[in-house]
Amino acid sequence: MDENKLGSHWDEDDFIKEADRLWEAELASDTLPNDNRQKFPCVRCGGSGTYHGVRLHQKESKCFTCKGKGYFLTSQHDRDKAKKRREIKTAEKQAVLGH
Repeated sequence: MDENKLGSHWDEDDFIKEADRLWEAELASDTLPNDNRQKFPCVRCGGSGTYHGVRLHQKESKCFTCKGKGYFLTSQHDRDKAKKRREIKTAEKQAVLGH
């Protein structure tokens, strides 16, 4: 990506290229050679990081759930518990606001 484009108008291809560059950098930082963290495989893609369903109008085939990593650093059970807590908190906020 040209550095001189930062001040000018970006088109869709520029955004896609920059997003891909940032994504690759994030993946590289997540796969450090001495990364001893426990990893839990993605249930949706089976740990491959690739979506196996039909995708229309999309070039990428990364898994929607794990975003192409193939694993999570928290277990499915812990993620489900956190999701349930978020849902309860949202419902409480909506009840207070009267929605």
